[in-house]
Amino acid sequence: MVLVKGVLPLLVLAAAAGGAYWLLAHQPGTERTEEAPGESARLVEVTRVNRGAYDAMVEAWGEVIPADQVELAPRVGGAIVQVAETLEPGGRVAKGEVLAKIDKSDYQVALERAQTALAKAKADLRIEQGNQKVAQTEARLLNQELSPQERALVLRKPQLQQAKADVAAARADVRQARLDLRRTTVEAPFDAVVRSVAIDTGSQVSAGMTIATLIATNRYFVELAIPAAKLQWITARQSSQGAGSPVTLANPSVWGEGRTRRGEVVRVRPNLSEQGRMAQILVEVTEPLDREPPMLVGSYLRGRIQGRRLDAVVALDRQNLREGDSVWVMTAEDRLQIRAIEIAYRGPRRVYISAGLSGGERVVTSDIATPTNGMKLRTREDGGTPAQTGGGAV
Repeated sequence: MVLVKGVLPLLVLAAAAGGAYWLLAHQPGTERTEEAPGESARLVEVTRVNRGAYDAMVEAWGEVIPADQVELAPRVGGAIVQVAETLEPGGRVAKGEVLAKIDKSDYQVALERAQTALAKAKADLRIEQGNQKVAQTEARLLNQELSPQERALVLRKPQLQQAKADVAAARADVRQARLDLRRTTVEAPFDAVVRSVAIDTGSQVSAGMTIATLIATNRYFVELAIPAAKLQWITARQSSQGAGSPVTLANPSVWGEGRTRRGEVVRVRPNLSEQGRMAQILVEVTEPLDREPPMLVGSYLRGRIQGRRLDAVVALDRQNLREGDSVWVMTAEDRLQIRAIEIAYRGPRRVYISAGLSGGERVVTSDIATPTNGMKLRTREDGGTPAQTGGGAV
């Protein structure tokens, strides 16, 4: 009896526990089915690439320099009696504009003296021509047999030649005096902006002394430094072979975003720069000050050079290039494939692939901590968020 009383409570507790478990297991919505363990797919983003023709882009920075610059110097000396108002740093001058005048008094006197000397030489020539006629008459009257040398002396041919030479020299002196007089007026050789001035009214100058520095305003150069290996993609302008590579110039911090100027590669310097051993190319920009945005000598600009055409290549953002010149491709079976590629050209933002990647393939753009060949992948396309597609600037 005592044993029954001790076991009965235990049986009641066991029955209650079993009933509670049955109720929990059979509540609506809580029925579970066991799934066989399977492979989970890694969520990634991809970009679909295209094969086509692209221009190789070379990006570099360089300084604006004058294409044509002259140190203006008079051909004669004297006192400066007039200076143009535009002859000051930053002033704009036109071709043929009078920039300065030198006191011409001495040169006017020199011209008068030269003209007087010419008149005297002409008079001496006329006298000598008369003497020669007299000598010819006397020679005929004498009717003597003379050698050619003796006859030349009798007819005063040396004196006549000297008189003619004196006239020619006097004429040259007059021309020189007139040139010197004209050179007392200093004119601008081309349309220019004044870089510096070294004179003022009253200054004493000598021939060959620099009085101002002028920069031509019809064109400037931008000297860009690029790796020598990039030269093969760039064309310099040649008169017999057409235009050079076009260049887009920008300076966002000064000009603002989106404001650019266009230029053309016209020359490649024959030497590498001392610092960095870089090739130096000259980009010509016309009307640098008369179009917006204006360009200033000495400023630094970024140039994007449109190089030669790359045919049948795949363009890929550099950030999607993996270690060892490889890419991660999502195959048609949604598997990861780590694939080696051949790069035809490395641009500032993109690489151009000639082999190892086909148009229409999906390149993985997401980072994967431990990528392995054959890894299962998936994208958000099924959830309504499309995968990325290729595009943008090349």
